[in-house]
Amino acid sequence: MECGECTVCCTLSVVPELGKKAGEQCMHCDGGCNIYGNHPQSCKDFNCAWVQHDGKFSSKEVKEQYLKLRPDRCGTMFFKKSDTIFCGAVMTDQQVTDLARQQIESFKEQGYSVVMLKIGEKPYVLPVSELSATEVYSEYVETLMNGDL
Repeated sequence: MECGECTVCCTLSVVPELGKKAGEQCMHCDGGCNIYGNHPQSCKDFNCAWVQHDGKFSSKEVKEQYLKLRPDRCGTMFFKKSDTIFCGAVMTDQQVTDLARQQIESFKEQGYSVVMLKIGEKPYVLPVSELSATEVYSEYVETLMNGDL
């Protein structure tokens, strides 16, 4: 999939090379990345879960549901943090939608814990059944300390 008109990562992501903090609009974003191709490594390394889809759908209805999950449409940007954790970054002016909740449940059914992030709020951890929220949060913090944004 391609980003299309979505630029949520340009606001929610941290870009150390540019001194850009989470929640700030990137200075190079104007309806898309003005420096794409020469964009910072942290941007190149970021993998929005929505964009990672291969574009194959079992039905028209499934495709329509998936298109509604684009971050600028559902208010939440999902990305894989580790082999066991997905994160959901919620836009500051949004709440988690029912469709985003369904995606969270899908991640959990696949064995992933989910850490929900919203600027200015404490992360909310949704562990899979065999893990505690503390264990998941500790792994999440460890990935941050290793430089994995």
